[in-house]
Amino acid sequence: MSRLPELRSNSGDIKVFDSHLILSVGSSLRPQSVRKSEMGKMPASSNLASDETAWIAFGTRVTNTVNFITFAAEFTSPADAAGLLTVYWNTTEIGSVDEKTVLPGLQPYSFELPTSYFTGHFVLGFRLDSFTNVVSSVTVTNTTLGYFGPSGQAILSISREKSVTTVGLDGAPGYTYLLQSSQDLTQWVPIAILANTNGVARFTETNTVNVNRRFYRAERR
Repeated sequence: MSRLPELRSNSGDIKVFDSHLILSVGSSLRPQSVRKSEMGKMPASSNLASDETAWIAFGTRVTNTVNFITFAAEFTSPADAAGLLTVYWNTTEIGSVDEKTVLPGLQPYSFELPTSYFTGHFVLGFRLDSFTNVVSSVTVTNTTLGYFGPSGQAILSISREKSVTTVGLDGAPGYTYLLQSSQDLTQWVPIAILANTNGVARFTETNTVNVNRRFYRAERR
């Protein structure tokens, strides 16, 4: 398993490209070119150690829907260390782990991403800050992106017989949907709450014989 380089600087500059990273650290801010790796794969393991601040960041390609990240981390510092591991998605802080409050050994962590992502290139970063004179060290491993939520989009089907219109909703069970209708795709009116308990929900609307056209949509609550 490959490891990402360690960074030990008070400040730094990180530039992310499709095929490589350029890291600028230290007082001279001398760029360091990182060996090209296969984009789209998360690192197997990385080590961070810092007496003030350490940054480590890498690019990853998203090809499937993701909305959370999981990883395992273990602080391996001497006694009296006080480190704070902060996790970033692009430039957004999505969570942190306080060395003074964690259990010993390798522990699992999971943080929600700012939103759901479907495709594209992004930056995942780990920052370690130390708040004592004792060096704080942490090992980060088993980094994985995942998705939690309905396994797929809900699908609406519409059938009409004379003056009766039936709207069917097929999707992941266990969710409630607000069904709305519109005649112009601009003004939407709530008409029903659909509780999808088994994967299929139905709504029947009567007296629609005089309606020239009507559109329907469902929003998960």
